[in-house]
Amino acid sequence: MSGTVEFIAPYLPLKIDNVSWNGDVLLLSSTEWSLRVDSVWRILAGKKMLFGCWDDDANKIVADLEGLSVTSVFWVTPEEPIDLSLVLSNGTRLEVLCCLSFEPWVVNLPDNSVFVGNS
Repeated sequence: MSGTVEFIAPYLPLKIDNVSWNGDVLLLSSTEWSLRVDSVWRILAGKKMLFGCWDDDANKIVADLEGLSVTSVFWVTPEEPIDLSLVLSNGTRLEVLCCLSFEPWVVNLPDNSVFVGNS
């Protein structure tokens, strides 16, 4: 696999209606889909990191993702299809970085299919 993440592409754009971050788990969701992240993550604009999961007030800042849409999804490193990069409708990217095998990301799609990363 390389380039666009093929299993998500047919469902794009995916609207983000709900966002929660409790310091351990990031959850983006709507009634039709969800992304659960149990690993580290960061938000970027171009090559600049805006904030990451361990930044002060990340829970308040990440709330600004509500109402945006995921417009495209790529692998952070196409040759290693492990870490997701979600391009958002405001031009920023959410990168999900799996550090350990027991910290996956999980995507539930509108057709009820489930994909688990780094497993």
